[in-house]
Amino acid sequence: MSVADRFPPLCESRVDVWLLPACRWMADEDEISSVLSPAELDRMARYRHEQRRLQYAFSRLTLRRLLVRYTGHSYRELALGHTEGGRPHLVCDAGIDFNVSHTAGLSVIAIALGRRVGVDIECRSQTIDALGAARVALSPRDYQALCAVDQQETADTFFRLWTRREACLKAAGRGLSEGAELVVSDVGGRLTPGVVDAPDGGASYAGFRIEDLTLGAGMAGAVCCSGTGWSVCLHAL
Repeated sequence: MSVADRFPPLCESRVDVWLLPACRWMADEDEISSVLSPAELDRMARYRHEQRRLQYAFSRLTLRRLLVRYTGHSYRELALGHTEGGRPHLVCDAGIDFNVSHTAGLSVIAIALGRRVGVDIECRSQTIDALGAARVALSPRDYQALCAVDQQETADTFFRLWTRREACLKAAGRGLSEGAELVVSDVGGRLTPGVVDAPDGGASYAGFRIEDLTLGAGMAGAVCCSGTGWSVCLHAL
């Protein structure tokens, strides 16, 4: 698969987000065994369903293909490690950060230069108890913002806020069970993305900004990245 003749070199003003729909998932067994790390092979084997194993393998292989083109390094030079908090990163000092997210039928890979980046996507469910979930998962301010929207928009809005929250936690290197103080709805209850607000001890989130992703019907997604002066560029395989 060739992916990188279609886009310019990475720059700090652009966050590249690659969309990997299920119709493109394919992976050669020999390439899987030769490219993925033992830890990745072990994780892939733990997925019970074949489609999930294929999704995981394809996303990890595509991540490496992209990083090879962005960095100019070979596969062997592209060792992937984890911080003490479990956040994935490139071991070689290329100044590039990346993040990956999966949901049913779609994976995404976000790549940024000179910035921390996080991405999250979710399939929207109209049957979820959105207010009940938000009461537990979101900050009090975000919960109040959700309560203020029209009832018909509650579920979609919940997933918009949820993906913003998860993207921010991933960018900041915080655990997904953390961030009770994190505010991802704008000041005054508006639901437009912008600078992350964590007034009660949110130093870990200082300087991060969020942008929603346009992924089509039934999907919600967001990117969170450090600093300002950047925009998202979507690429579809």
